[in-house]
Amino acid sequence: MIQNYKYRYVEELSLVLVALILKYIKENEICHNYGFSFQNTIITAVSLHQKRYLSRGFNQSQLMAEKLAQNLGFEYHDLLIRKINTPSQVNLKKEERQQNVANAFIFNNKFDGLNKNKKIIIIDDVVTTGSTLEACAQELERQGFMDIYGLVIAQRD
Repeated sequence: MIQNYKYRYVEELSLVLVALILKYIKENEICHNYGFSFQNTIITAVSLHQKRYLSRGFNQSQLMAEKLAQNLGFEYHDLLIRKINTPSQVNLKKEERQQNVANAFIFNNKFDGLNKNKKIIIIDDVVTTGSTLEACAQELERQGFMDIYGLVIAQRD
């Protein structure tokens, strides 16, 4: 399903994937257990470089993040910009993945005035080593955010 969503550009699958995420959140009381609420939480997504966005036509993580935020009543903001058009991570080893995404993301300056005490949830589709989420979190930490979480639809072995 994720391959069809991501590589065959079946955008409608975002509805199914978000429904699965919402079910997981509800069944595991994630909002309650982590203190997420509409007052204190912002959802963002791992950004795509403009070239990849243009070739794909959409950012699969952003689409899920926007729908998830809407369903939960949370704010959604594109807090990150991918400044480096990194190669695909698919066939890379852990160290190569870390190097590939190191300094690939910058903070979107239009959100400079955002309350840094808010919790941030970064949405991505698949996590393998966590290198992409870590690179995103590091950039948000550099901007003063301290309460940062990652949420993905799948974990790859």
